Amino acid sequence: MLSFVLVNGREVKASHGEVQFFISTFLAANPYWRSNNMLSKEEVLRFLDGKADEKLLDRIAYYILFYAENICFSAYLHVKAAEGKQRAVEYMQQHKNFLEKLRLMKKTVNGLKKEAKYKMIHKMINLCLEYAIDPF
Repeated sequence: MLSFVLVNGREVKASHGEVQFFISTFLAANPYWRSNNMLSKEEVLRFLDGKADEKLLDRIAYYILFYAENICFSAYLHVKAAEGKQRAVEYMQQHKNFLEKLRLMKKTVNGLKKEAKYKMIHKMINLCLEYAIDPF
């Protein structure tokens, strides 16, 4: 069991299996791009202006997956602490398809050309927004 301390100081335990369910990238305390140096402001602006190259687009896709996984896991821990194990299991199941789709989309980005990468990344962002997750 791993132990996590929430912002309110409450400790929550999670098994390795619970972490692996949510996290295929890596676990971070703050996944937002401005807090972890995964992307620079200039790179994000290049992406938003439609001027990113294929290498940057691959990194953007990875970041979106990383961010979404970490936000989901953080929310899971809060649900588990506030509403109990059963409600946390329900949260996991509610987000299973989302995480699977997002991971598949990220994998797909790697084999695409620039224009198609942009389209798939926009689909990734739209999927995240359906779950109230905004990576940017």
